Amino acid sequence: SLRTNLARSYLALGLLLHEHDDPKAARESIEQAIKLQKLLLHEQPMLAKHQADLSWSHKVLGVHQHAEGQAESSKQTFDRAGEMLDLLKENPNKFIDQFLGFINFYSRVIEQTERQIMDNPSNESAKYRLADSLNALARLYTSYNPSTWDPARAISLATRACELLQWKSARHLETLASAYADSGDFKLAMKHQSTETSWPA
Repeated sequence: SLRTNLARSYLALGLLLHEHDDPKAARESIEQAIKLQKLLLHEQPMLAKHQADLSWSHKVLGVHQHAEGQAESSKQTFDRAGEMLDLLKENPNKFIDQFLGFINFYSRVIEQTERQIMDNPSNESAKYRLADSLNALARLYTSYNPSTWDPARAISLATRACELLQWKSARHLETLASAYADSGDFKLAMKHQSTETSWPA
């Protein structure tokens, strides 16, 4: 939906502002994303996508707070992110078909797009499509149902996406940084959040 995409754009903008040393504006942008996602979740409380997006935004805010030396606030924010995942853990069977359906869909897209690139290595649109599909699949492995939780796989997928775009997309770097944060490696999470990026692809 338009508001879902707007919330994700606020989140990507927050990351970009963080890269350019504007912590106040970065926090405001991330918090605006969270505000929109809370509204969407209120309107459709059983839609797993909204719960996962809200959890994701809290994790990004937590990494930002950690970088700003706000250890206690960062911990509380990560706790809130965990609470959103706990909502999914309470009724995992309710969402498992949705999660597996998403995973199967993006896995098929990746396979098809890789074949297109093999046939035509100069196909730039296919490379962007592959990067976006890898990015989406990485998010599924860290933001959704606990039965599919796999930060290591998410890191591998997100790394491939960033390589395809030559490490110049803030949105894809955000996914990689958050995957590292989910794995407990905050040093690498901050390394990828501090990488110079272009406007989100």
